Amino acid sequence: MTLFKRVTLPAFFVFASIAGANVLEAQTRAMTGFCPVTILDGGEWKKGDVEIKSTYDNRTYYFVSAEAKKKFDKYPPKYVPALGGDCIICLVNVGKRIEGSVFHSVRHKDRLYLFPQDRAKKVFTDEPEKFENADLALDGKCPVCKKGGSDEKGKPEFTVIVADMRYQMASKEIMEEFKRNPKNYVR
Repeated sequence: MTLFKRVTLPAFFVFASIAGANVLEAQTRAMTGFCPVTILDGGEWKKGDVEIKSTYDNRTYYFVSAEAKKKFDKYPPKYVPALGGDCIICLVNVGKRIEGSVFHSVRHKDRLYLFPQDRAKKVFTDEPEKFENADLALDGKCPVCKKGGSDEKGKPEFTVIVADMRYQMASKEIMEEFKRNPKNYVR
């Protein structure tokens, strides 16, 4: 058994290095390749083109057109699914991060929520207010202000997503400061 593991692991690493970015990209592909812009702006589920993509918060998103990519790039938090596509019900009720599926999704207050199965989706639709902000860090308080000693509330229009959590800033200037080095403000 040990010999098998020694032979298999190097073979995997050789394959991974040959495949290069394709292996890494497949692991971080968001929303099974569906275009988040067509879903949220047009209500249509369309697969994105593998040549038209952006990476945000360590996930690669694909788009149906350069125009859709441009919309996403202008303000990604508008289009990124809640909790990066993981099931928000699973996080709140069980304390675990479980990947959601585009086939079990809900659009709620212009955000997309993904669930691993219909049962979790139903729990959300029965009580969305209980779960809708589970990915909101610091109860919506501005992390830059907080570090400076203030408990100022952030604003949704100044949101940045880091590690699938939404951080809301008090102003555009503060948001730009946060984006320059989020590690200064996120634990």
